[in-house]
Amino acid sequence: MKVILRNLTSICLLFVMLFAIGCKDDDIDSGDNYTLTTQTDVDNFTSGGSIQSLVISGEDILDLSPLKFTSIGTLIIKGTGIQKLDLSNLTSVAEVLTIEGNAKLKAISGWQNLKTLNGTILINNNPLLTDISALLNVERGSGKLSVINNESLGKDKPLENNDYSYGLFPLKYLKDNNLFEGTIRCSNNHSGSAQLVDNIGKLEEGILSYVIDSKEALKNFTPGNTIVNNLTLKGTEITDTELLLVSEKVKEIRGTVTFEETKITTTQGFFNVIKINGGIVFRNNTPANGDAIDSNGIRYYKRVNGDLIIENTPIKMWNTGSNQDSFSGITEVAGDFRLINNSYMGTRGDELNGFPLLASVGGDLEISGNPNISNMDTYSMSLKSIGGDLIIRNNAKVNSLAGYESVKSIGGSVLIEKNGTSVSGIPDYGMTGRPGWCMVKAWIEKGIVDVSQVTAKDYAGNIVDLSIIDACDGMNPVPDDGTPKSWTLASQKELLAFVNGGAKTTVIDLTILGPNSEAASDITLEAFNLITSRVATVTGTITVDGINDWNTTSGFFDQINCQGGIVIRNCPNLENMNGLEGYTEIHGDFIVENCPKAITGGAAGWAGHSFSNLVKVDGNFRVIGLHDKFISENTLPNLKEVGGDFEFSDCTNFWQLYNSDAKKGLTLERIGGSLILKNNPSFWSLSPFYTLTEIGGDIIIKGNDIPTNSEEWRAGLDIIKYWLKQGIVKSTATISLERKDGSIIDVNSLPDSNGWTPAN
Repeated sequence: MKVILRNLTSICLLFVMLFAIGCKDDDIDSGDNYTLTTQTDVDNFTSGGSIQSLVISGEDILDLSPLKFTSIGTLIIKGTGIQKLDLSNLTSVAEVLTIEGNAKLKAISGWQNLKTLNGTILINNNPLLTDISALLNVERGSGKLSVINNESLGKDKPLENNDYSYGLFPLKYLKDNNLFEGTIRCSNNHSGSAQLVDNIGKLEEGILSYVIDSKEALKNFTPGNTIVNNLTLKGTEITDTELLLVSEKVKEIRGTVTFEETKITTTQGFFNVIKINGGIVFRNNTPANGDAIDSNGIRYYKRVNGDLIIENTPIKMWNTGSNQDSFSGITEVAGDFRLINNSYMGTRGDELNGFPLLASVGGDLEISGNPNISNMDTYSMSLKSIGGDLIIRNNAKVNSLAGYESVKSIGGSVLIEKNGTSVSGIPDYGMTGRPGWCMVKAWIEKGIVDVSQVTAKDYAGNIVDLSIIDACDGMNPVPDDGTPKSWTLASQKELLAFVNGGAKTTVIDLTILGPNSEAASDITLEAFNLITSRVATVTGTITVDGINDWNTTSGFFDQINCQGGIVIRNCPNLENMNGLEGYTEIHGDFIVENCPKAITGGAAGWAGHSFSNLVKVDGNFRVIGLHDKFISENTLPNLKEVGGDFEFSDCTNFWQLYNSDAKKGLTLERIGGSLILKNNPSFWSLSPFYTLTEIGGDIIIKGNDIPTNSEEWRAGLDIIKYWLKQGIVKSTATISLERKDGSIIDVNSLPDSNGWTPAN
C-alpha cells in the first residue's frame, strides 16, 4: 500500500520510505496485476491507491462496493452477476475499461469520483443495461469509447429538462461538452436507439421501423420520412425489382437492414443508393438466379456500425485487390460478424478472401458451417481485435488457423471445434502461413485469452491437449520433417526461413508473393533467387507473384521440376521466358498475367522459344496483360490441347497467332473450357482456331478487331456459327460477342459459314 503521510518530520518520512522499500513484495504499485473470480475475492481485496490491472469475472460476484483502489491502468469486468455497478472510490482509468457480458447488469451509476477516463473503453453485450450515467462524472478523457450490443439501452427520445442521465445521453453529454477527445461510438443497442452519437435525442417522429414482407406491403409502404430506423425485407416476393422500389422511397437507414427469405440476386442499386448507418443482416435468402447474391453494392462501405450477419445465404465476396469489391473496403464491424452456412464461398477454389482490410470486430466473430472454406487467409494482414467470442466450427475443409496471426486482443472466449477431416484437420503446428493449435497456445501464454475461456476440439470433437503443444507465432513452428508440404512465402523472413530450413526437397504448391503482389511483401530478387537451392520438385502449382526486378525465368523454371501448374503474375520487368522452353506439358494451369514485357518466343532478334514447345495444358491457359508485340505465329505452334479455358486478354499490341501467308502458327484441336478473347484491340483474326474440333465451355470475344465475315487471309466471327452447326461448340454454351466499339453481336445474326481453312 502506498501511504502519503503529511506533517511528519523529515526523519519520520525517511523511516517510512525505507520501511516501504524493505516491504515492497507486499506493496501495491504500478506493476501489480490481479484477478478476482468470487465475491469472497472481492470482499478480501483491500488494495488501495493505484494498481496496474484488475480482471473481475465470476457469476457469483454481486457487489464491487468493497473495492478501495482509486486509479487503475486496466479494469475488466465481465461475466458477473452484478445488477448495479458502483465504484465510488475510482478516480481514473488510464488504459482499458471493459464492462462486458454481465447478464444481470442494469446500471453503471454512481462513480461520483471518476474524473479521468483514457484509453479503450468498451461497454458491450450487457443485455439488461439501461443506465450508464456514471460517465457524466468524467471531466476529461481521450481514446476510443464504444457502447455496443446492449439490447435494452437507449431507446431514443428527446432530451428533457437538460437531463443527460437517460439511456445514451451520457455519450452525447461528453461529446457536446468536449470532455472526451477521440472516438465515441454507439451501435446495435436498443432497436430504437441512435446508431450515431450525433443522432441521440434526434430520431424525429416519423422515423420508424418497417417490415416489408410482400409486394402488397411494398405498395402500401409510404414512410413519412426518407429516413427510417430499422428496415426488414422479408419473403419470397422480395426480388431485385422490389429492392429498387424501396430505394426510391428510402435514402437512409439508421438502424439495421435485414434481408430474410428473399429472392434477391444483387445488392447494387440498394446499398450504393441508401445509406446504412447500422447493421447488415442476410438470413435464409435463396437467390432467384440459383447462384449467389452479388454484393458489389456494398463496395464503398468502410465500416459496419452494427452486426454483419450472413447466414444460410450464398453471397459472393469478391476481392480483386483494389478494395472496390463487395466487403473488401471494410475495416471495422462494430457488432457481431457471423458467416454461417454460406455454401458459395470456396466453390471457386478460393478461401475467405473478401475482407482484406478488416482489423476490428466489436462483438463475436463466428465462422461456422461453411462447407467450402479452407482458410481465412486475408485476415492475416489486418485482423487485430475481437471484442467478443471467436467461434470457428463445423467447417469441413478448414485445415489450419491461417488468417489470425495478427490477432492481439480477444474480449471473450475461443471456441474452435469440428473443422476439417481426419486427413486434413487443424494440425498441432502446421507450417509457414498455415499455423495450427500452437498459435492458440501462444494466445494463452501472451494473455490474449485465458486458458479457462478456450475450447479446442479436433475434427471429431475430441479435446485437443494444448498443454503438450509449444506456442508458435504463425511462422514455421517446427523443423522440416521431409514430408512434402505446400508453402506460401509472403515476406523476406518467411522465405529465408524456408530456404535455410533443410536440404533440397519436394513441395506440393509453392507460392512466392513479392513487393508488387497484393501482399506487398519485402522479398528481394536476391532472396528470391535462393529458392532453387531449396526446391527440387513441385508436384502442384508454382505461383510467382509480384517480384519486381525479376527479368528472366532461366535459372528458375529450368532448375525446378514443376509437375503441376505454373502461374506468373505482376512481374513488370520480366522479359526472358526461356526457362519454360523445356516444358511440353503443363499438368495444371498455365497463366502469365500482368507481365507487360514478357516475350513469348519467336520475336525478331530473339533466339529463344519461351513456351513455344507446349503441346498440352491440362488446366487453364491464360495470357493477360502482355503489352509488347512479341506474340505471334511462333508463340504456340505446337499447342494441341487445353483442358480448361483458353484466354488472351488485354494484350494491346498482339495481332495474330497464325500467319496465313506462311501457313504456320497455332493449330489447336481441343479446348475443354471456354474460349476467351477480350480487349486485344489489334487482334484481327480467328484463323488460329480453324483446327478446333471441340470447345467445352462458352465463347467470349470482346474488344478485338476481328471482322464479321471471313476473308481469304483471315477467319471472321462467322466461323462461330459454323462451330455451332458442327457441334464443335455445345448448343447450351453462352456466346458473348462484342465489337471494339462496344456494340453487341447476336451469333444468330452472323452469316452462314462453311468454316475457314488457309488458302492454297
